[in-house]
Amino acid sequence: MKNEPVMEIANQLMNDCDNFETKNLDNNRGRVDDLPEIELCSDYIKAHIKGEKDRFKKHIIETGNEKIDEIGFLEKGSFKLFYTKDEILQVQRITNNIILEAVGNSKRVMSLSTYLSFAVGQYQSTMMRKLGKEDVADWFDNKPLFICEYYETDDVMAIIQEIDIKIDALGIEVLYLPNLEYSLIHCPAELQLDILSYLKDLAFDKQICIIATLSPFYEQGDKGVFYTVQKIDEEVFKSILPMESKHNVVLSGNAYIYIECWDYWDYSVDAPKTIQIESSDEFYTFETIRSYTHGVNDWELPF
Repeated sequence: MKNEPVMEIANQLMNDCDNFETKNLDNNRGRVDDLPEIELCSDYIKAHIKGEKDRFKKHIIETGNEKIDEIGFLEKGSFKLFYTKDEILQVQRITNNIILEAVGNSKRVMSLSTYLSFAVGQYQSTMMRKLGKEDVADWFDNKPLFICEYYETDDVMAIIQEIDIKIDALGIEVLYLPNLEYSLIHCPAELQLDILSYLKDLAFDKQICIIATLSPFYEQGDKGVFYTVQKIDEEVFKSILPMESKHNVVLSGNAYIYIECWDYWDYSVDAPKTIQIESSDEFYTFETIRSYTHGVNDWELPF
């Protein structure tokens, strides 16, 4: 019959009908899987915030003080430069205070300073105020605070490279460089930026925290009773340091209560934050620490 080939093809198609349907469903499912994912905004926010907080906690080097740790003062893999344009403000008093909190919590810190006796004297003065007694030598017993001195005319990058093996061997978690201006002032402009960039990269490579302070430098010359002040140009930081590395410290208040603030970028909320600290003794000790986001007070804690 003329229609036999046609009938045979039709029967084959009917027998394979299930296969055709399955193939079509598979193809449709593939197209559905390729579509953009749709989820509730509230679920995303919860998951995003939790993920950021977990990541944040994982990288924090704990000082033992809840609020200092909450702002992430010491963070693995980060370089933080605390600087001021105020000629009378001593930024290192705040950083000394918090560094010693970490040392008291058994965190391993190396202090690299151009004037060792001055730096150690500052640490002792801070602990005298915090403990309320004259003799604090016993407090430093068996504390993991290591000290190293270099000349202000030395290349600080070369010095760090020389002690690199010891940094690893001692298990250093925080490298602290107070008064970095004493070293940078002797370097040409390009090398100054190279040093700051090197410290940022070193912190990330070693997954340690590096804290440095930078203040205006008083330069004495042959001008009789006058001196020259080398001020800080924060604009030059923009090309080498990310926002979270730059902490601009300012001072306000009166003769009885000093208020010191610094600004930084908080990636957990993707917004700028301000930390405010009050002190009645020029920041040897703290009375209150506050956190602000977009000018709104997040929390306040008596110290």
